Amino acid sequence: MLSGNDLEKILAGDGLDSVGLDDPTLALDDPDEEPKQDDGIEEVVTPGAAASLSAEENSKSNTMKAAAGTSQQEPLDLCNGSVKFTYIKKSDVRGQRLGDDITIGYRVAEGEPLQEAVVGGSKLPWALEVAVKRMQVGETVEVQACGEHALADEEDLAPDHCKKTFQFELVTTSGDSRDKFSMSADERIDRANELRELGTAMLKRGRLLRAADYYERGSQLMDIIEAEDMGVPGKKNAAAVETNRRIRECQKPLLLNWSLVLKRREQWAEAEQKCTEVLLDIDKLCVKALFRRGQCRVHLGNLEEARLDLRRAQELDQSIAGDVEKELHKLAQKQKVQDVKDKGWAKKAFQKGLGDARVTQAKEVPKKTDQEPAEDNEGIQCHVKETSAARINHNKGQELPEGSHPLLSMLKAQEKAAEAGGLHDTDVDWCRQREAIYNQFCTRAVNND
Repeated sequence: MLSGNDLEKILAGDGLDSVGLDDPTLALDDPDEEPKQDDGIEEVVTPGAAASLSAEENSKSNTMKAAAGTSQQEPLDLCNGSVKFTYIKKSDVRGQRLGDDITIGYRVAEGEPLQEAVVGGSKLPWALEVAVKRMQVGETVEVQACGEHALADEEDLAPDHCKKTFQFELVTTSGDSRDKFSMSADERIDRANELRELGTAMLKRGRLLRAADYYERGSQLMDIIEAEDMGVPGKKNAAAVETNRRIRECQKPLLLNWSLVLKRREQWAEAEQKCTEVLLDIDKLCVKALFRRGQCRVHLGNLEEARLDLRRAQELDQSIAGDVEKELHKLAQKQKVQDVKDKGWAKKAFQKGLGDARVTQAKEVPKKTDQEPAEDNEGIQCHVKETSAARINHNKGQELPEGSHPLLSMLKAQEKAAEAGGLHDTDVDWCRQREAIYNQFCTRAVNND
């Protein structure tokens, strides 16, 4: 898979020679485990392998280049900075790149005996496996590696803070390398299963990055399917249908393992995507995929979707009820936090929404002194024409007895009729009746003026 930097180099005209292979994004899992076993709720995240190369390593690098009698070249950063690749001796002839299953003869230091290894095997340090796929016979490169990339699969050293520098010379090659397009379905399935087993072995040793590399490589072999349609509506090629069933069966644990690695490395969005691929393309009732996707969605804040996934997983397998309840408890805690945030946001939005000119004007109205009569207008200026017949109280200071004015009588009558009809002052019909009464008397007032 090409990184963004590599793509930029291709577009800039540097050619494929300057482009490195990124290590795949990780994934891991034991396909034989059930969700209640393989998803320990409290998970420890493995530290990242990409530690920066020290000044001492760089000094050693320059010494090696000087001994080789070549000028220092700009190193290429590969595998997200975990590998630095620099040509010491480069061939002018560029041939086909090497792939898995090729046997190579090589040296990792000047003057040492020739060694042999199979590309894609367990003997080569991971960084040299990345390097050899960019090289031609007769070339020498300097490879600086840190973390898991500095180790071969068979090495038992802890990857944390591990750093190595190699002067890697490719001397011979033998054998053939085939890509997935030249392999039969059976060959691809067999190879994918081998890669899954290698990934699981790395997982058990805590090598998450390397395990993920194996899981992704196996998964990529399964993205070619057979054509099932025979050109006749409703008729399928039975052999192709069976082959595709086996491909999906092989792909399922690879994607689940990949999702678990991503989840443990807290790459929640990517892990969710792998679970969704299983549910959409392979098995919509996969309990593991539902449970893990629910976990991912809790961390992503998609709480309602997470709740649906977790409950669905529990419906399909009651044995994971305890694990589901633990995840739902986490979900409830996140929901409380989210509710507090939403409440604060709503309060601010409400205040901002009401902060128009009328509210500002109301706040700026000066307070009345004891000598000034209090008004109940709250800053709203109201003017009533003194001679208007719209004034209900013609005799200022005197309270009118009930029924002394037609408006009051009509309002009382409307209230009684509404009460008898089961209407309330919050009903639309009640409000319209009230509005009609007021409009009637306002019209009279205007005509009398």
